[in-house]
Amino acid sequence: MESNDSFIMLATFEGPYSVQLCAFGLFLPLFVVTIVANVAVLATVAARVDLHKPMYMFLCSLVVADLISSVSTMPKQFQMLLTGDNRILYTTCMAQIFWINVFVIMQVLTLAAMAFDRYVAICFPLHYHTIVTGKRAIIIFSLWSLTISAFVPVTILFAPLKLKDSDRQMQGILCDNIGFARVSAGDTRIHEAYGSGIIVVLIALPLSVISFTYFRILPECKRTHSSDFKNKAMYTLFTHFLLLMLFFIPLFLSALVPRLGCETSAAVPSTQVSSCPYQM
Repeated sequence: MESNDSFIMLATFEGPYSVQLCAFGLFLPLFVVTIVANVAVLATVAARVDLHKPMYMFLCSLVVADLISSVSTMPKQFQMLLTGDNRILYTTCMAQIFWINVFVIMQVLTLAAMAFDRYVAICFPLHYHTIVTGKRAIIIFSLWSLTISAFVPVTILFAPLKLKDSDRQMQGILCDNIGFARVSAGDTRIHEAYGSGIIVVLIALPLSVISFTYFRILPECKRTHSSDFKNKAMYTLFTHFLLLMLFFIPLFLSALVPRLGCETSAAVPSTQVSSCPYQM
């Protein structure tokens, strides 16, 4: 049986138990639908040879990342809603941090790869099959390898840290790097420096790649005289831009805004937990 020394406290859903049960009844079907839909996408792409194309391979990469994120985080949230027990094991928290980080970075890198794929298809259509198609498996494998390799050191750095004897309350409903460092008793400056480096390399650089591809594709669309080509190119840009917005808007809201909120609400202990959700 685990001792209380190995537990960390997560923020809980504030409300009567009946409301928590309603939330459980609402989110559980959504979770099941998400899992089934993602598995269906993977099965469809695997079964149909005509879908074995780079964009669908990248889509499958996004789906796998989404599955990992959902399975590694949602069961604990359902348990908290049902039991009200907001304790999470140290080892479970470490695993959750690892897979959430992998999910976020994998999404960013895959979206950057999709942007590059569209850039080559639109700006260099005659060379597309030699540049991208033959290397799709290598690209996807490299993205996953890079992402996992980047966060293995984070886990190794966090592992020796001891938890504080008191104040083990995280500010979010999920385990995250900043929250874990906050409840740790040791020096976390190395962790913060490494985390900042990852943000620069694995988020800022992919965003730069995405911006570059957009700036190159848009002039190409204006120069072409083929309305069919222009329509296909703009549709491609629109669908990719929609994916970007669906991912980055929630990411920025959950990572950047709460940090500012935590600073301004630090003097109000009663609202500190509920006002600071997941931070990367």
